[in-house]
Amino acid sequence: METLARELEKNKAFFQREFRDAMDFMLRDLDLGGTKAALLALDGLVSKQIVTLSILDPLLASPPPAGAPVLPYIEEQVLSSMEQKRERKIPALLALLMSGFALLLVDGWEEAVAFGVQGFATRSPAEPQNEVMQRGAKDGFTESFLTNIAMIRRRMKTTALKFVKMEVGSVSRTPLALCYVEGAVSPEILRQVKARLSQCDLKTVLGAGYLSAFLDRGRLFRGVGITERPDVVCGKIQEGRVAILVEGTPSALLVPFLFLEHFQTLDDYLARPFYGTFLRWLKYLSFFLSSFLPGLYVAVVTHHPEMLPEALLRKVAQAEGETPFPVMGETLLLYYVDAFFTEKALDPEMKQFATTSEVGAVYGPVFENDKYRMFKLVDKTVAPDSVKVSHIMLAGKSEAETTALADSLMGALKGGANFAELAKKYSADQAAENGGELGWFTEVTALRGVNDDFKKAVFSTPLNEVAVVKSLYGTHLVKVTEKTGNVEKYKIADIDMTVSPSSKTYSNIYNELNQFVSKNNSMAKLEENAKEA
Repeated sequence: METLARELEKNKAFFQREFRDAMDFMLRDLDLGGTKAALLALDGLVSKQIVTLSILDPLLASPPPAGAPVLPYIEEQVLSSMEQKRERKIPALLALLMSGFALLLVDGWEEAVAFGVQGFATRSPAEPQNEVMQRGAKDGFTESFLTNIAMIRRRMKTTALKFVKMEVGSVSRTPLALCYVEGAVSPEILRQVKARLSQCDLKTVLGAGYLSAFLDRGRLFRGVGITERPDVVCGKIQEGRVAILVEGTPSALLVPFLFLEHFQTLDDYLARPFYGTFLRWLKYLSFFLSSFLPGLYVAVVTHHPEMLPEALLRKVAQAEGETPFPVMGETLLLYYVDAFFTEKALDPEMKQFATTSEVGAVYGPVFENDKYRMFKLVDKTVAPDSVKVSHIMLAGKSEAETTALADSLMGALKGGANFAELAKKYSADQAAENGGELGWFTEVTALRGVNDDFKKAVFSTPLNEVAVVKSLYGTHLVKVTEKTGNVEKYKIADIDMTVSPSSKTYSNIYNELNQFVSKNNSMAKLEENAKEA
C-alpha cells in the first residue's frame, strides 16, 4: 500500500501486519457516534497521559454528530492539539508513528490525523564534558535535536536564523536540521551541504559521525568540526558556517571547519583581547615546534653535525656508534610498537591480565592512578626473548647491483666463507669494524631499530642461518648467532587515557579550602572540623 484505503479494517490489517511481533505497538478501537475509528501509537514514544487527556477523553465525550464530516469536525471542534496534521501516504505515516505521533484512522476516510504526543525520556541540558569553559554558559546539547534548536533560538532572536529539516538513512530515516543565518551563509556552501547530505546512501544513521565522510571529501585536513556547545554554534553560524543538528546526537557538526580552529576555544573570546591573542599565538608556536623540531634535529644530526655543540655532538656520536642506523628510523617508529613482550616487560596489572586470559579477551576500562586503562590480548606465542645478530648492510648501489652482490655473498657463505670477514669488507655501516656484530635484540629494539621485516627475520631465522632483508637503509644479510631460551610472549593492545583536573576543578577546590580555613581560624576549630570533613 502506498496510500490509505477508505476501509478502516484494511488499514488496521496493514499496520498490524507491519508491526507484527512488535510488543510496543498499540491499537485502540473507537466508536465515534456510530463511525468506526482506531487510534495507533507506539508505547514508550508517546505520553499515555497526554493521549488520554488530549485525545481519547475529548473524542469519547464529544463524538461527531450524524451527518457531519468526521475529520474536519474532530480537527476544528473536538481536539485542540497544537501539533496535528493530515496525511495519507503510508511511508510518511509510518515515519510519524515511529517519531512519537499518534494516528487516528477513521472508516470511510483515506486520510489520517497525526497528533504530536511525544513522551519519550530525554536528558536535560547539562554542562558539556569535553568543552568545559571557565566562563560563559554551562549548558550543552542533548540527544533531542528539537531541544537543541530551541537552545540556539533562545540565544539568537532573529528571523534570519533558519532551520531546514532533512532526513538521512533509508531505513532509520533519521531527522536532522541545517542551521544557518540567512545573509551570512554563502549560498554555494549551503547548496553543497544539502547536495552531499542528499547523496548519503546509508541505510542507518545513528549519529552525526556517520555524515562526516560525506561532508569531508577530498581534504587533507579535517573540514568538519564538532561542538557540544550552543553558544559556539551561534558564534560560528554568525560567521557564515552551517551547523548540522542530528537527532540522537548531543553535538552539532560545523562546516566548513578551518585548520586554525583546532587552536581556538570559546575562552579566547571571553578573555581580554591581548591575552586571548597571546594564548592563540602560543598554541600556534607550540604546534609548529612539536611538528618540525624532530625533523630539524634529524636533519642537523645527519647532514650538518658541525652545527651541534661539542658536548652534544660527542653524545650523539657515541649513541650512533652503538647502532648502525641513523636516527631517522628511530624517530619515525618511536611512538608505535607492534611486537610481543615477555612477562618481565609488563607492569603487574597487565601481567596478571595477560597470563590469565585467552586471546581476544578485554580488560577494563578501569580507573586507577588518575587514568583510564583498557587492554586486549591480541595474541600470544612461545619464542626467544632476545637474539644476538650480525649483519652485512649493502647500500649506495643500484638495485640490480645490490641484488647481484647479495646473491654473490649468499653463495660465498654457503660455500663456507667467514661472515665476519665479509662484513668487514662489504658492510656499509660502522658495525663492519666488529665483523657486522649488532648485539642483542628484543622484538621492540629490532622493530624500532630497523623495521617489521627485520624483526620478523631475526626472530624466525634458525641459529647460524643467514636471511636477506630489505629496509629503508639498504639490503641486510642477517645472521642469528645466539638465542635465549623460549618464553611465553604476549601482544597486547593497550589504551591509556590520563584524567587531569581542569583549571575549573583546581579553582573550585582552592575556593572551598579558603572558605574552610577562614571559618576555622583557630587550631582547635581546624582540627575538630577537619575530622568531620
